[in-house]
Amino acid sequence: MKIFSWNVNGLRSVIKKNFYEFLEDYDIDVLCLQETRITEKDLAKVELNFKYKIFNFAEKAGYSGTCIMSQVDLALPTLTCQSRTVQMTLESFVSERITNKATSYNLLHHSMP
Repeated sequence: MKIFSWNVNGLRSVIKKNFYEFLEDYDIDVLCLQETRITEKDLAKVELNFKYKIFNFAEKAGYSGTCIMSQVDLALPTLTCQSRTVQMTLESFVSERITNKATSYNLLHHSMP
């Protein structure tokens, strides 16, 4: 199984560059994205060919956001505050974004089961 995690610093921006070629070249099963900076409205305009998708949108447009997209059926992830975490459990694999401003890992511990 191929699992990739990528801080895209804006999903719309990376789509304009090489995102679709990247997906095609690597035949990814699970893709975890951080800093998607996309709204639900803008997402409707984007073609993402994954069977399963879960997005955690930021409350403020153009700010943070995370998602997990998968070709395999996964348990429903847990969404946490601040649109900074989408957590999925896949045999002990967790994809999370911890801000560099964090003074502790409280967010990580809070979101872990």
